[in-house]
Amino acid sequence: MDVTSDGAAETPVAVGAQLRAAREQQGQSLEDIGRLTRVPVRHLVQIEEGRLEGLPAAPYSAGFVKAYARAVGLDPVVLSHDFREEFDNANRNTPRIAYAPYEPADPVRLPPRLLAIVASGDRSAASHGLRHLAQRAVDRGRPGRSRTARRCW
Repeated sequence: MDVTSDGAAETPVAVGAQLRAAREQQGQSLEDIGRLTRVPVRHLVQIEEGRLEGLPAAPYSAGFVKAYARAVGLDPVVLSHDFREEFDNANRNTPRIAYAPYEPADPVRLPPRLLAIVASGDRSAASHGLRHLAQRAVDRGRPGRSRTARRCW
């Protein structure tokens, strides 16, 4: 927390606000920063506005903040650290969906008979097809037939 000259404690300034102030002081637009950093402008807008819920995971977003800080001449390590704290606080306050494992209604049930018949039919058709291909390969390798004789048929 920063302390002013009169001894009163200042409220901490959000990372996004610091980045926006530095960018505006240099006269750059968000599009300029986006081109320099290769960070999508929509993410830069969310960082500046403090809307952290729509950003990617923390490591990616912290990298975006570092790139933005370098582009405007601020300390990337400090801002990244502060941003991670903001990001963690925002995620801590977001309600989580409780995980409920999927359990089938009746695990003893078997697949329908028709499905079992079709599956076994597919298996026998596939085996018949493989047998046919193997026989053709063997027939092609017979010594009694020349290449030209095969082509004439």
